[in-house]
Amino acid sequence: MKMKIYHSFPRRTSILAAASKTDAAIEILRSIVDFGLLCTPERMPIPPAKATDNKDKQALLLNAQPEIKIVQSRFCATLCRREELFDARVRGVTMEGEEGARVAHSTLFGPIAVGFDPLGARRLGFVPTLYYTRKSISGLDHNEEKFPNQIDLIQRLKEIRDVLIVLSYIEAGIDVDGYVLPDKKILNLLEIDLPYEEKIMSNILKLRKRTRRYILDKFNTDREMALNLVGSVEVLLSLFQEADSSLDETYLAFFEQREWRIVHQMRPGTLWYCLGAKPDFQNPHAERMQREIQALRRLITRVLGPRPKGYFDNTWVLAEIDGLPAAAYIDEVVVPREKVRDVQEILNTSHLQPEIVVAQEVSVL
Repeated sequence: MKMKIYHSFPRRTSILAAASKTDAAIEILRSIVDFGLLCTPERMPIPPAKATDNKDKQALLLNAQPEIKIVQSRFCATLCRREELFDARVRGVTMEGEEGARVAHSTLFGPIAVGFDPLGARRLGFVPTLYYTRKSISGLDHNEEKFPNQIDLIQRLKEIRDVLIVLSYIEAGIDVDGYVLPDKKILNLLEIDLPYEEKIMSNILKLRKRTRRYILDKFNTDREMALNLVGSVEVLLSLFQEADSSLDETYLAFFEQREWRIVHQMRPGTLWYCLGAKPDFQNPHAERMQREIQALRRLITRVLGPRPKGYFDNTWVLAEIDGLPAAAYIDEVVVPREKVRDVQEILNTSHLQPEIVVAQEVSVL
């Protein structure tokens, strides 16, 4: 059986009772067909570098606090064969070298799945995640000078982002070939800042435009403006996922999921809207999408419970790709037998014709 990219729902963290999850899954499928693919936020904490000379960052290290939490707004899926959705297989290994728990993907992530052809899915922006580990690569050998953990690479990307934020303020409001680059007001609205570099930020903000223009001319290479480069680094950081379970001590449990993602603003030719408060220039379709926004907020709250502050402000919907609704790219729907008629009704109403696969008829490996 051919491998596909599957997104299953609703996941085990749902507050719904088991009997209600299949009904909720039908509602979620209807929302995908009617509104689009939901990129929900997760925050990836990045600690300061251990060699930092910054006193504030040293205090963060002392208290085991992150320097920054990158918001990853993403739509997650797994690359697998259809039967693997229901195969209870080993998820990672324990510190003692024993096998992790045996559990099926459908048990973890939900009874209904939409499948995308791996090649066609590239048009949506699907890419494989970048797996890393916070645990020492050396295993039981904890000589971290010799065996640094992989968070170091993520810290270097964060530092590149820091430099680009400084450059964004140097460029602010400067006219380049008739185009005025985003000013400080826009940078503040987008929360582009370095909270632990107050002296640097203060000095940059004191610079006159003529001085900043002089600095910019010295290395004005053929490139995107710095603000867009900050966004590109954040897209890269949104692709990282821990290989080891963050829920228990099981190694490689998350790596077993073979995760692929769509990340907000991954590619051009797409129509997005946010479920929360964003500046109009960043969320231009929000006003005409109010019905969809309110419906999705109610559905999310019903399935997941009340959301933390900032959740909806970082939840984005991918509605269209190259003029087609996101659901037009669905290749198949895997559904329990008792819900086949509901799925047929949803698809017929929307004039979509993906293959409908009865879950009970899928042969487990």
